[in-house]
Amino acid sequence: MITIKTLKMLRTIKGTYGSSKTPTDIIIYEDFEGVQWYTAKGSSTVNATNEMLYQGTDMEKITDIDVFTWSKEINSEEDLEIAVKD
Repeated sequence: MITIKTLKMLRTIKGTYGSSKTPTDIIIYEDFEGVQWYTAKGSSTVNATNEMLYQGTDMEKITDIDVFTWSKEINSEEDLEIAVKD
């Protein structure tokens, strides 16, 4: 018998957003398919990408494959996980 476990990874990195490159914490939830769901801390907009996100990522340069707006601000890795799974 083969058992497959669902893997997930939650992490927070330092990055920037906007034309003035405002510093922000980028909260990331990687699902078992490798999709990186991410948001700037305090935002309610959640984006998805197939790109790997690293320390120093400029959010304006990420190519998104999906986006949604959550009903409240996301301030933690746990908030993001709930938003993505809902």
